[in-house]
Amino acid sequence: MTGISVVSAVLLLSAVITTVDLALFTDVGIGSWLLLILLTIASSPLTVRVTSHDGILRSRESIADSFVLLAVMLYAVPPSNATGPAVLLAALVAFVSTYRIATNREVLLKTGMAVVSTFVAASFYGALITVPNPLRAARTSRSDRAPSAA
Repeated sequence: MTGISVVSAVLLLSAVITTVDLALFTDVGIGSWLLLILLTIASSPLTVRVTSHDGILRSRESIADSFVLLAVMLYAVPPSNATGPAVLLAALVAFVSTYRIATNREVLLKTGMAVVSTFVAASFYGALITVPNPLRAARTSRSDRAPSAA
């Protein structure tokens, strides 16, 4: 429990610093992230029932989780290359969705898991999107060559 708490606290602090840096010192801006926060807070009480194939209720998932995915797709890629906004949204969703229905320990654990998993997912997503595609580069270089005179 303390392991995930420490890791998530460090990642959460890093996310705050990254998001503030993104808002103040880049031209990316933070307006869309503020809109995502409002949509996330508004949709947090709305849930979708997730059932198994036999119709037994397995869990309820918040609609606000989709806005976390949107934040990953918006901010983990250039020009921002930042996981901070998505991590902060994930922490907000996890906290709001468990605050009144779980113990303090469960709230801390769920929020920590959301922070760590969103950081890892956003980091991999950003890395996969920015990796150059060698096949596309090979096709482009072949099409740029002038035909040889015979």
